[in-house]
Amino acid sequence: MPIEIIIKQDLLFYHLKLRCYVVIELKKGRLLPEYAGKLNFSLSVVDDKPSWL
Repeated sequence: MPIEIIIKQDLLFYHLKLRCYVVIELKKGRLLPEYAGKLNFSLSVVDDKPSWL
């Protein structure tokens, strides 16, 4: 049985002139090192998406 992973982004835009995705992660409070790891993972997932999405 395949494992499904759901990743939720706060904001995901597509920049028409740059032709790339812009990921914005909203956090409240102090910056924690785990936030950078989660954002890096999210960016790698967005980079692996097909260009037609």
